[in-house]
Amino acid sequence: MPFISRALSNRAPAGPLPTRTRTPRSDTRIRTCLAALRGISIAAILSLATGCVSIEHLAEDEQVEIYGGVQKSWNYIQDLENPVMGRAVRTLDFPLTLVFDTLILPVTVPIVLLR
Repeated sequence: MPFISRALSNRAPAGPLPTRTRTPRSDTRIRTCLAALRGISIAAILSLATGCVSIEHLAEDEQVEIYGGVQKSWNYIQDLENPVMGRAVRTLDFPLTLVFDTLILPVTVPIVLLR
C-alpha cells in the first residue's frame, strides 16, 4: 500500500491548531455584532407579535372608514379595561397602523365616497 503511506507522509504534523489571539478591537466587534443581532431579533419578534389593525379593519367590509385602523387602535389603547400587554402592543403597532392607513387611502377613500 505505497499509495496510502505516501498520502500519510504528506500530511501536516499533528498538533493543536493555531488560534487567533483576541484583541480589544475584536471583542468590540463581537459585542457590536451581538447587539445588532439582539436588536434585529427583538424587531422581528415585535413585528410578528403586532397585528396591523388596518388589515383587521379592512376585513370588516361594512364599516370601512378613512384611517379606520388608527381610530380602532386609538380607542383600544384608551380603554383601560383592556389588558395592559394588549394596550402596549397596540401602542407599538400604532405608528405602523398610521403608515399603512395612509398607504391604503386610495382604497378607503373611494369606498367611503361611494356609500
